[in-house]
Amino acid sequence: MDTFTSDKFLILFLSIILSTDVIHSYTAKLVFDNKCSRIVLNDSSSKINFHSSPDKSWEEFSLVKDRGPNVSSGETTFDSVGYDLVHNNSDAIVSLKDFCDTVTTLLVDNSEAIVDLDSRVDVLELLAEDNSEAIVNLSDCCETVTNLAADNSEAIVNLSSGLDSIDHGPGDIYYSSNTIMSYNIYLGPEHKMHIQDDMVLNGSTYYIHFSRANEYLLLMDSGKSLTLQNIVLKDFSPDYVSDWSNIEFGDGVTIELCKDETLSNVWTFTSQGRIKGFGNTIALSSGGRIETSSDNNLILEDLIISGVAYEAENLRCRFSDSSITLKNSLLVLENDYTFSFGSFIFEDEVTIMGPTKSFVYSSESTSTINSESTLFVDIDTTFSYDPTVANRDLLVMSGTTSRLYLNGCTLYSTATGMRLKNGTALFDNFVTVSADGQGVSEAISFGDENASLDEDGVRTEVLSGARVEVYGYVYIR
Repeated sequence: MDTFTSDKFLILFLSIILSTDVIHSYTAKLVFDNKCSRIVLNDSSSKINFHSSPDKSWEEFSLVKDRGPNVSSGETTFDSVGYDLVHNNSDAIVSLKDFCDTVTTLLVDNSEAIVDLDSRVDVLELLAEDNSEAIVNLSDCCETVTNLAADNSEAIVNLSSGLDSIDHGPGDIYYSSNTIMSYNIYLGPEHKMHIQDDMVLNGSTYYIHFSRANEYLLLMDSGKSLTLQNIVLKDFSPDYVSDWSNIEFGDGVTIELCKDETLSNVWTFTSQGRIKGFGNTIALSSGGRIETSSDNNLILEDLIISGVAYEAENLRCRFSDSSITLKNSLLVLENDYTFSFGSFIFEDEVTIMGPTKSFVYSSESTSTINSESTLFVDIDTTFSYDPTVANRDLLVMSGTTSRLYLNGCTLYSTATGMRLKNGTALFDNFVTVSADGQGVSEAISFGDENASLDEDGVRTEVLSGARVEVYGYVYIR
């Protein structure tokens, strides 16, 4: 490799070689014979001067930097940029930092090449990536991108480190026909959703996220209807909807709460649905109601439901073949509450409470306390078994690990009687058991009087300090 380390000697030497007074028949050129040739200028003030503005040429892998003309002397100066630029190998890295003001064409033909454009690039005319698994990283330095081509297998284009969804806004969304979502949607004060005509919005399991705004985020045009399907409503509040008159929750709708809510509108679930409370409360106020339609199940999970009352029918199944699953939830009775249609499924730990209030079970359908689950009837609350049909077996404990926990409450049955055939009944504090029946067939029975002795019955436990007062006919097997 030919190396010249003395700038004075180099200038003198080049002056002799390139002087137009010596070589008259050729255009002066600086020629590197092979890719290993280079010029090293060790001092930062070192330079090469071409007094006759010669044609510059070099082999494809060597580089000098054009520093521009010297205004006072009319000279053109070329000096070292302090690094080698080589990009013909696998796993190569090309770094353009503060040496480039304009990039017209940047082509990297390497496998797994990385192109990094730093904050000094102002204009990018063409960036072509023909590599396998190439990565193009455009930081926030580039003011203009005219053409970004990524023809690679598994190529990654990173345009903004903060963007994690297709849809954040700004600008509102307008729907006027049935729509199937293909990405998550984030609604906020500057990015609202407008429903302009009757339609179905199918979320395809994607979610709509609601910001914690104090204004409507879902706006309904007058008289238009909306059915939601297969969608998650994250951090949802009834206050975000402008008009609840014609909104239904269809199949696969999940509502997730992020705070306590007061419901003064009707939430109708026409198919399988879920409300996930995360420990928050839905207070059913005047006009507020949660209901299910025919042949479906609504799951209320990790939720406190207060204001439950019969007069308003504010928690109900509209048909006998629908059901409500209470999972790790609490019902707080505002007044006496009658459950007339459908069934309950009690899962995990469920509590019914309402001092001096009654929970009246009058449905002709069967409700179930699941295995590994407990139904608590809390202090001064009455659980009244009063079905519209003569059936004693409409409250079922599905296994030996199902529990009915009577805590300082009253268990009452009409003359129809009530019978538990298995599971565990626990009595805590002062419990009253009252039956209107006059015989075994009309009694409150803890166990099946018709079962053989070797069959499992109901395990009854009177806890320490508890007292049970019995009125009427009670049978314990």
